[in-house]
Amino acid sequence: MDLRGGDCELCNGSWEGDHTFLVVSDYNFRRGSKVSYFVGVGVGTTIYDGDTAKLCLMPRVGMEFFNRMRLTAAYMVGPNAKNTLNLSVGIAIGGGRK
Repeated sequence: MDLRGGDCELCNGSWEGDHTFLVVSDYNFRRGSKVSYFVGVGVGTTIYDGDTAKLCLMPRVGMEFFNRMRLTAAYMVGPNAKNTLNLSVGIAIGGGRK
């Protein structure tokens, strides 16, 4: 099934060829408890149109459950970064209790 076509920017292929590379760092509050909160920021570059690169920022907040499972909300900001809100669920590897 092909989702391209119509007037939808997401579906018409205008996002093809865009790539974002970020370095991300987080700071945890209440580390070691069953639920801890964190804030972070990502800084990097968005490459689009094959050769144009621009600065991209991604502030983020979230919760970590039992020192392993993470729920994160992040907002990517930058020229041609599509200013997107990301919601993700993930597993934290390493770290552990302090």
